[in-house]
Amino acid sequence: MRHSIKETDSQALLALVGSRVNTGKARMEFLIWSSKTRNSNTFLLCAAVCVCTCLFIFGPIGRSLSQFGQRTEGEERLLLTMRDEPATAFTFTEHLQSSQERHSHRLSVLRGVTPDDVRMEPFPHLVITNALPTQLYERLSSHFPSDESIYRTSSGLTGPVRWINNYRYSMDTSLLKSQLWKEFINFHTSQAFFAQAAHVFAWGIARFRPDLLLLASESNLTVPELSTATRKSAKSNLLTGVEVVLNSEVRTRGSVRGPHHDKLDEIFAALLYFRRPSDNSIGGSFQVYRCKGNCTKVANIPALKRKLGLFPLGRHEQFDPRTIELMSEVAYRANTLVMFLNSPRSVHAVSPRNPTKHSRRYVNINAGMRAANWLVDEQSCLNIKGRQSGCHMSNLKSSSL
Repeated sequence: MRHSIKETDSQALLALVGSRVNTGKARMEFLIWSSKTRNSNTFLLCAAVCVCTCLFIFGPIGRSLSQFGQRTEGEERLLLTMRDEPATAFTFTEHLQSSQERHSHRLSVLRGVTPDDVRMEPFPHLVITNALPTQLYERLSSHFPSDESIYRTSSGLTGPVRWINNYRYSMDTSLLKSQLWKEFINFHTSQAFFAQAAHVFAWGIARFRPDLLLLASESNLTVPELSTATRKSAKSNLLTGVEVVLNSEVRTRGSVRGPHHDKLDEIFAALLYFRRPSDNSIGGSFQVYRCKGNCTKVANIPALKRKLGLFPLGRHEQFDPRTIELMSEVAYRANTLVMFLNSPRSVHAVSPRNPTKHSRRYVNINAGMRAANWLVDEQSCLNIKGRQSGCHMSNLKSSSL
């Protein structure tokens, strides 16, 4: 069953926050800062728009900032701004190009994707089959790095290849020789792609990533206007990256990663699968989980994890299996894209793989925050009230997570 934003909801949002089309240029206003007005007529018009905008803000965002006891300093700043500076219009203003121009980049995995394609439950994610045009995908697939080259660049080893059972290896993409792959990576680490992703996940950002809204507001920018940089250059508060990844051969049936959410400085991740035509292995699906009640995380204590039937090492599995349930699975298929907005609610896993000599291949397109002062608060997202209204912020450094 397809869970997406209803057409009537989209129309209501546009009616609340304002939209217009002018000579092929569209502008959608939705939760960030606009400049202060000086002209009185402009002020009245802006105030009218602001009233509508605040009706929306004090729904999902306002509830998320008020239901969970004492607010943090950052939350107080947001609420005071909306209360005391209505003409400043705390709006998420996205300056869109025409629909055709915006979604037509030939390399984009989000080509033609809109916010209506996002499945909001149990967390914002989307699934796109045949994400890339067939010829483009086949050209990329034909130049996908060999398993051995990924092994050597990931491990730094030069001797005989000795695979760890069902293990994640990734490659430094700067070593890729293919010009097409270089163009693909350059686009998906660009500000243009980040802006496209921000547009697609706008609803989810409003509910579950208030820290991203605050980062934009402090820069007096819209979310799509935030500058980005690759993780190597790190000259921006937003860092983007593309990894070429494989999960190695399986000798003993098991999962490469159990139920978890990604580190909270990550904003989104997009996984594009490159399954070989000859791969007849079983398993390796992307699993989407939902909290039954209040999700409970398990301390990283091997003995406790073994007692619960969990993998005992590291961050492999984070959640008590009694508090979550599997909602859906996305099969590991060639040219299939799974993309999700990361938050404490984004609990996902990889289904167990049967013994096989085949590797599980994909690219991981991602964006995250560098040294963010404000991150989403886990408990507000994981408890029942948080799932109904959204997340609030916690005054934590991302490096501490």
